[in-house]
Amino acid sequence: MPTQAPNQLPTQAPTVPPGFFVAALASNSVSRCVWGGSCVDSGGIGFNGPTSMTFLDPKLYVVNFNGNSVSVCDWVSATNTLSGCVNTVVGGPASGVAAYSLPGGTATYLFVSVGSSIRRCTIENGALSGCTATGVTVSAPRDMMVINNNTIYVTNISLIRTCSAAP
Repeated sequence: MPTQAPNQLPTQAPTVPPGFFVAALASNSVSRCVWGGSCVDSGGIGFNGPTSMTFLDPKLYVVNFNGNSVSVCDWVSATNTLSGCVNTVVGGPASGVAAYSLPGGTATYLFVSVGSSIRRCTIENGALSGCTATGVTVSAPRDMMVINNNTIYVTNISLIRTCSAAP
């Protein structure tokens, strides 16, 4: 169980990269930052307008708005860098992303906001495949997260939408 002292951020689990990653749209880069320290380039390549990301050990999934794709990168724990980034085209300018595993580990998905639709990609051995529309539309989606095993919260400029994450 993570521990927390007053006025401090929670202690991170050992499978999570220390610090945090920051996407820089203008410089087409992702940097790794350390709490109370500085930020350094993560070493990943092939980003094209990165806007959002999610970590699912040992992969970092980075949405590329300008590249209409998601970069799937390996997190190298020994050096805290990214390597082997591979882009998967998702069919339009993407802005938000959330990873989700069904209870019991039967399937793992990556949800991506593309234009005004939410697409679901299957994750197999870290790679993405079968990115298809879910039928859910949201005006100007920006980012999303999965909560309570079957709910996706999608933010946009003026509201928050709740969508089912179940297949």
